[in-house]
Amino acid sequence: MLRRYLKNSRKSNYEIKRARGVVVHYDLALFYLARKAEGIHAFRRFVESYRARAAGCPHQLVVIYKGFDGGADPELAEARDLFREIDDAHREVHVTDEHFDIGAYIQAAHQIESKYVCFINTHTAILTDNWLLHLRNAIEDESIGVAGATASYESLYDSLALLDRVIWLVGYERVGYEQKLADYYRFIIDIHAPWWLKEKTHKAHRYGHFYERYLDEKWKESWRKAVSPGGYNDFLIGFPRFPNPHVRSNGFILRRSDFVKFIVQPTKKSTFGFESGPNGLSQTLLNEGKRLVMVDRHGRCHDQEDWPHARCFRSGDQQNLLLADNQTRAYDRLSQNERVTSLMMSWGDAVAESKSAYSLGYRFEMKRATPLPAHFTTNAPYIIDHLDFGVKSQGVCDGSNDNYLRSDDPWPPDHSAFV
Repeated sequence: MLRRYLKNSRKSNYEIKRARGVVVHYDLALFYLARKAEGIHAFRRFVESYRARAAGCPHQLVVIYKGFDGGADPELAEARDLFREIDDAHREVHVTDEHFDIGAYIQAAHQIESKYVCFINTHTAILTDNWLLHLRNAIEDESIGVAGATASYESLYDSLALLDRVIWLVGYERVGYEQKLADYYRFIIDIHAPWWLKEKTHKAHRYGHFYERYLDEKWKESWRKAVSPGGYNDFLIGFPRFPNPHVRSNGFILRRSDFVKFIVQPTKKSTFGFESGPNGLSQTLLNEGKRLVMVDRHGRCHDQEDWPHARCFRSGDQQNLLLADNQTRAYDRLSQNERVTSLMMSWGDAVAESKSAYSLGYRFEMKRATPLPAHFTTNAPYIIDHLDFGVKSQGVCDGSNDNYLRSDDPWPPDHSAFV
């Protein structure tokens, strides 16, 4: 009876314990990242959704207070009052703002004992009842290594190459205005070269074949340097190419013993490596023979082959989403053509809509073609696809390749703005 009561009650864990007069043993810790820099409004959005949507299973709520200045910080007091409204028995973990989300999660997980751990970021809003129960039911299957509310086939290598090419064309080479380029890539151009969008003309700009070939060859050489050791994108060395199935690092649940063995350095590239790199969480669990699943709002577990059509992350209207975050909301705001670009990078030709994308010659195919030769030559195929320069992975996730130094030159741009 107590178990049934715990699953169906909308009361907080503290109220349940007080009403029953018993101590509940938690084998699931739910970590919410309360990052000060994002503002109290982000915390309030989560709290309101947490109050409105029953979790469906007993758990220990752990709030990770990130970047606060200690007990005298008035914003910390305000945040504490907010979280006491939903669970005045919640645990606290305090971390500096030095680490990114994953680093904060790992620090917190080392301080809280539990069999399972679930992590949600500052921007999260819960969309349905029994959301945590759905995730919990998934991870109880021993064949599953990690279950998440969102997942993707995206390769950071391929996506950054495509987006970097767009920025290079409009911001560095300053090619003439092209309506199709604006329609499909406005979300990235508007950040890095908004002035280019103001150069709209009634007639599309056309280039001769030789000039297009010149741009293509020049771009290949630029990207080759970018992904070589010491280049501004050298953290992509060894990253898997598309398709690269991985569970996104928000709204994910796994066994604590599988999580605390990771070491992530306080750099953005190490965070990327954890989520989808060759030594990251998903790839490590796949190598151990475990399954990766995405869980929808109805509690259905989707294996990798079903992800593109699950209507969760960047699929359909995302109507089956379990949890929303800044990335899913960004997708909702995109135009139809911009969504097609996002679909192409996330799911490639696994979804029919991506066939109409303006891919600039890149191929996001489930079955990849033979890679180019290890060295760049002027005889490379027209329009770049593969750029495999024979450089092996240097341990992106564990930080052993952290000799990353950005040039003082304002170009290339900071890619963290659009990842």
